[in-house]
Amino acid sequence: MTSEEGKGGLPTWAKVLIGLVIVVILGVGGLVVGGIVFFQNASKQWTDPVAIAKVSQSIADFPEPLPEGYKYLMGMDLAGIKTVTVEHADDKQTIIIMSFPKKDKTDAQTMVNELFEKGVKTQQTQAKFEDVKSKGTETVAGLSMPYIIGTMTDNTGNKAEGMVGCIVSETKSETIFIYGMQPQGAPYNLQATLQLLKSIKGI
Repeated sequence: MTSEEGKGGLPTWAKVLIGLVIVVILGVGGLVVGGIVFFQNASKQWTDPVAIAKVSQSIADFPEPLPEGYKYLMGMDLAGIKTVTVEHADDKQTIIIMSFPKKDKTDAQTMVNELFEKGVKTQQTQAKFEDVKSKGTETVAGLSMPYIIGTMTDNTGNKAEGMVGCIVSETKSETIFIYGMQPQGAPYNLQATLQLLKSIKGI
């Protein structure tokens, strides 16, 4: 029996173990608090008009201001993946434009087909396409943008019509994905999406 144990005290190994547990608890608590503070600050920045404009211009040459009837809802740059979300006021259509660093030479049509198969996966929503309503190709800032429109079902079972499109930049090392989501019960308003996209001067 050690002198500490004889006096009712804890052995040294137990004290060390308790100390380590306290450090771990404090460390985890610090990470949680730090994470909460980070996301609170980030969410404020993501909805700040100045920050959103900076992100949007790093994706493409958007007009300032946006065409009448459109407004930014959010803009973020996470690890080089840039995202802006725009709302069309008349019908509440949501248009999400995401820019990814281009890592291969996959053409836009192949990318659109893959996006359609995978469904919509963004920070805001997740949904799968069930059918094809229409498909085609439009020109945006002088570049080809193939697209597919179909019925989506999100992770809560709600159905709505949506669109996926893709543009591969010829001057930047980036690929741009376009996701459009229409409110439930309404057919997809492609013209609302195109009015915004065709206002872009360069990509």
